[in-house]
Formats: sequence, structure tokens, C-alpha cells
Amino acid sequence: MLLTVIIVVATGDLSKGVIAGVIISSLLFVAKASSVKINKEITDSKIIFQINGPLFFASLDTFMDHFDFSVANKEIILDFSQTTVWDESAAAVIDKILLKYRDNDNTVDCHGLNTSSKKLMKKLSIS
Repeated sequence: MLLTVIIVVATGDLSKGVIAGVIISSLLFVAKASSVKINKEITDSKIIFQINGPLFFASLDTFMDHFDFSVANKEIILDFSQTTVWDESAAAVIDKILLKYRDNDNTVDCHGLNTSSKKLMKKLSIS
């Protein structure tokens, strides 16, 4: 808000201040919305990932950092009950995670996908 006022005063043009405000608000929203938290529960035969936060293009780098693909012969559960898969790039990353775990002889299940996330995953033939 302060930057918007400074731009309006410096330029004498309200439209430039409004444009700057919209751009700043958009960047702050993306930064806040891209926060994904993952709680991991490990037992002898199972690893459960509880995913919290929206999954879309801006959150994918931090999302991938939470997974260790070196484990083998485990049951991997990805719990999506606290998230939404917003776009195809997020669905593609989920597919990549599923394939990497399955390559090491793990069984992988996705639980708790909401209706829109299920539709997107089905559209892209991801299971």
C-alpha cells in the first residue's frame, strides 16, 4: 500500500499506482499460496505423506523436496485430503512421484483427492 502511494505521489498518475498495487498484491499472493507443508509418518512398512496447501506451478519446487525416492519395498500413501491439485503441472509432478516410488518396488496410493483434483488426474490418465 505504501509503495502504491509513493508511486502515485512521485508520478502524479493514479493509474500507475493502481497497476503497481495490483502487481505487488499478485506477487504476494503467489508467494503466500505457494506454501506447501508435508507431514511424514514412517512405520516399518509404510510411509504416509499428509500434504497441506495448494499444489500448482509455483509450489512444486518445494513440494518435490519433501520426498526421498531411495526407499524400497514400502507402502507409500499420499494423503491429499488437505489440498487441491490446481493445474496440470502439479498433476504431472504427482505422476512423476508415483512413477519414481513404483520404480523402487513400492506400492503407492493417493487418498483424499477432492472432486476437481480427481477429474484433473483422470483427464491426464494419472493413477
